[in-house]
Amino acid sequence: MGPLIFIVIVVCIMFFQLLVVVKRFVRVPPNRLLVVYGVMGHHGGTHKVVKSGAAFVWPLLQDYAWLSTEPMTVDFPNGDRLVVQVSRDEPTVNHAAEQLLGLRAEEIIQLVRDHLLQAGPDANLDESLGKIGL
Repeated sequence: MGPLIFIVIVVCIMFFQLLVVVKRFVRVPPNRLLVVYGVMGHHGGTHKVVKSGAAFVWPLLQDYAWLSTEPMTVDFPNGDRLVVQVSRDEPTVNHAAEQLLGLRAEEIIQLVRDHLLQAGPDANLDESLGKIGL
């Protein structure tokens, strides 16, 4: 009976390892960005942004969060309306991850509104939005 118990234990361990690997393999839908943070190894830096495909997130060493690229409508007090979304361009996407990760859509909209109202009417719109990763 000893070898049978050993085999059952080995099979259980292998099943658990497979389950961990499957749960930490994250697929990225087209309307989101996957931000992996934690111990980054050879990549360096504090995070890695995955725009498409999939990524493996190492258990205990890394975690992940989502950043939506869906368009958001910003309404201003004077009746103007602006549609913005998180950029998928390489230099801007890392900045967006640093500035916007963890914020809900309403908080991002408020941040954009406050930033543009503070910049004033003569500000360059692309430059102003680029500062917050949009």
